[in-house]
Amino acid sequence: PNNEVEFVIAQAQELRNTLNSLSKDTSLSVDNLNRLQMSLDIKQDEVHALLYDANESSTLEVIPIDITTESLTQTIFNTTNAELDEGACTTDNGYNYKVSYGFEAPTSMAEDLINGIAIKTRLELGESVDDAKVTMYYPSLQNTETADMVVVFEEDYYFTFDEAWLDNSNKTIYIMTPKDDRGLYNCYRYELDSSSASNISATKVFRYTEL
Repeated sequence: PNNEVEFVIAQAQELRNTLNSLSKDTSLSVDNLNRLQMSLDIKQDEVHALLYDANESSTLEVIPIDITTESLTQTIFNTTNAELDEGACTTDNGYNYKVSYGFEAPTSMAEDLINGIAIKTRLELGESVDDAKVTMYYPSLQNTETADMVVVFEEDYYFTFDEAWLDNSNKTIYIMTPKDDRGLYNCYRYELDSSSASNISATKVFRYTEL
């Protein structure tokens, strides 16, 4: 890349800034230092991948090393223009999940008939099975189904849900799409609070992942 030298210098400065900030905290334990090493290794892998995939016309941007002593963690999610949501795309909060693959039959949907919700992806199979996997995370439906379904379309997938969700105690669902070119997942949050699909929008979110 034409700015490779400048990129390496700037990335090294980003690392120095992070370490200088962390060095002022005297509460770092051996366990936290081990987690810090793992966090830095993950960031180093991201930098290597960026350099490996670049060509002469690429313009490299510095990868932020967003590590603090309060949260010596990293995230598997793309954080660009994303909100922090500790419930994002996880079953740790008691959520259920369904997985849809783009190479399945065109009419095939991953359905949960008990909870009145289903998802289908249009993503085609890439280099691996995970390239065509879209996962929906959702709570249990607390109301009796009406069998009147709402369909929400996106560019590469769509999901449906029963209108009973409008009165559900928890109407928040999450959709996790395959890894992007940086090896990070995208997670989107939806509130199932309208029978009009045009009124249901996606909010990009992420959560920290313990190492």
